[in-house]
Amino acid sequence: MKKLALSYELLKEAQYLSITSDMWTSDAILNFITVTAQFLDKNFILHNRVLETLDYHDTHNSDKIRERIQKVLISWEILDLIVCVVTDNTSAMVKVGKSLNLGWLGCFAHLIQTIVKVGSDIHDIKTQIKNVEKTVCHIQRSYKAKDNLRDAQQSIGLSSRNLIQDVETRWNSTFYMLQRFVEEEPALSMCFTNQDFLNRFKDPSIITNAIYDDYTKRCQILFTNKLVLLATVLDPRFKSFSFLSSTRYIQNNAETALQLEFMNISSSICPVQTTTQKAKDDDSLWEDYDSANQTNSNNVSDELTKYLSEPVIPRESCPLAWWQSNKERLQIRARHAPVAVNRNSS
Repeated sequence: MKKLALSYELLKEAQYLSITSDMWTSDAILNFITVTAQFLDKNFILHNRVLETLDYHDTHNSDKIRERIQKVLISWEILDLIVCVVTDNTSAMVKVGKSLNLGWLGCFAHLIQTIVKVGSDIHDIKTQIKNVEKTVCHIQRSYKAKDNLRDAQQSIGLSSRNLIQDVETRWNSTFYMLQRFVEEEPALSMCFTNQDFLNRFKDPSIITNAIYDDYTKRCQILFTNKLVLLATVLDPRFKSFSFLSSTRYIQNNAETALQLEFMNISSSICPVQTTTQKAKDDDSLWEDYDSANQTNSNNVSDELTKYLSEPVIPRESCPLAWWQSNKERLQIRARHAPVAVNRNSS
């Protein structure tokens, strides 16, 4: 209860929150739904809190899932703080995320899983992967087969290492399985005589070409999402969009979205100065308003130009630490960068 109280107090101090939600099944074949919150504190430190994990007995209907998520957000009194909901890219969860009307992004890890599956589902490749899976599964389950592999490894001076079994829902586990399988080629060749079976994995061009084509198509769609544009342009590592083709076009869209986003909120940072005079005609009042708005616009534009003109930081750097150290000189950006960073961290 003490940890729960601390999480509640910490959430109440957050200015913005993003949430992730996922459906999953336990080893005991029980269904659950988990809701997790992500947010930045005033020192740009990222926090993750599991709000609730609930058993789920209903059908995977989008309306029922949405109701369960809404109840969690209402019970924690954070509904008004949510700036983004992240789910996987299955049709039901996409509908859930969008119907909440809180801003939605699809999980990028799930997107990669989908893209890689396009390459690995090519008939010839799929057959080869299935053969590797069967071989690994047999060796993992058979003491005799394990001993044969271990003896072969030792006879040629290799350290004894087990093969790796993949997990269907984790694309990188298939990669690691194939990588280890190829690395153990000398020992496996002593156990099996089909050398061509192993050589198939030395030329990955068939897979990579299919993956690249699907990745390009999906990324073009991904970067039409305003949330993705804002999250990327506010990340000092990737604001130049140099990792994409058609970079200038996408970057212009991102800069425009950023300009509009911060123009909408700049008045909360650079408020219009009210006059102390008791009586002014209508023209004078509108002149004050227009003048103040022009000042706000110039402040936002100057900061945007300054931020975008600076070089990107190394990819290994922490963007949160960068914003923490630069929040004084880029006050307007830093004040609302947590909105985008919350989306990006999800």
